[in-house]
Amino acid sequence: MRNKNYRSKSTLKNSNKRMVVLAVLLLGLLGIVTVLEISHTTHYFRPAKTTQLIPVTTNKTSNPVVTNTPAVGKSADTPSTTTTTGSQSQTDGSIMLIKPYGLFVSTHKPTPSGQVLSTCSTSPSTNCSIEFIMGSETKKLPGQITGGDGTTSWLWSIKQAGLSAGSWQIKVTATLNGQTLSTVDQTNLEVQP
Repeated sequence: MRNKNYRSKSTLKNSNKRMVVLAVLLLGLLGIVTVLEISHTTHYFRPAKTTQLIPVTTNKTSNPVVTNTPAVGKSADTPSTTTTTGSQSQTDGSIMLIKPYGLFVSTHKPTPSGQVLSTCSTSPSTNCSIEFIMGSETKKLPGQITGGDGTTSWLWSIKQAGLSAGSWQIKVTATLNGQTLSTVDQTNLEVQP
């Protein structure tokens, strides 16, 4: 009889340990999904705003953005050239333009046949576009207007975009009421051969 009770207590302790481990794993998984949802990486609980498209191709030799907004200490007649001007810019007194941020490309090392999800986050109702630059060649995802949450997304393929093998700089530009802010991704898009 004593041997039977000992086995029951031992089995009960093992069962409790398993339940604790299972609970910890489930809480960890819930935490990971929550972080991915908040960072707009996954869309299990809210729809993703995604448009499938083929980017526009342009060729140019320089990339500065020229605006007629006077810089500090300059008159309105002197245009200023900027590629990034801080993280926020006041546009019309009611909406603050926020420097673009987010998951500009879902992978920095795509294959030529791969698909890429690009996301731009900035102020609501802002025109956002993404450029890929290698030398004097530029490929551009056409501008899209961000929604009420300040995000917009593109689902596109390397082949349709016409990106050749090589290292492409990623530049994201947000424009609202004549104000423009740009961000360059710290990691280039490395299209594999």
